[in-house]
Amino acid sequence: MALYLPFQGIYYIPNAIFIGEISGSTILLSLGIQLFWVGVCYLLLRLVWNRASHKVVVQGG
Repeated sequence: MALYLPFQGIYYIPNAIFIGEISGSTILLSLGIQLFWVGVCYLLLRLVWNRASHKVVVQGG
């Protein structure tokens, strides 16, 4: 299950590249996984922000 969550791209992949566990062409695949999760998290953020900004009403002045 951990392979399908973004935590691998956040913690494991950068550390594995740094210590040399991931090398060669596998680095490009790993960076692609990280970019995929950046895109997914960005789209989720935009969706939540868009819905929240329509619900918030600010009074004052």
